[in-house]
Amino acid sequence: MDFIFRYRDYAHSSVRTAKGSPGLQRQCINAGLRVGLYAPIRDLFTGELAPGENPSLLAKIGAGMMSGAIGISVANPTDVVKIRL
Repeated sequence: MDFIFRYRDYAHSSVRTAKGSPGLQRQCINAGLRVGLYAPIRDLFTGELAPGENPSLLAKIGAGMMSGAIGISVANPTDVVKIRL
């Protein structure tokens, strides 16, 4: 039953998981960049929209592709460096 009590609390388990999992670190960076960059890139494509006005489907797809490409371009090299160390 000792395996059940590996972590003292939530913070301890979060820190141990983050330190030991390069894939999780990469996903946090990748997802954070994708979500954080989507709206500014969409606004860059469409310009300022009036309240209640929606961007076109093409602008949404383009912004999603661009934010995903930037996110993985930053996250993948950090993952490689973490694994090599």
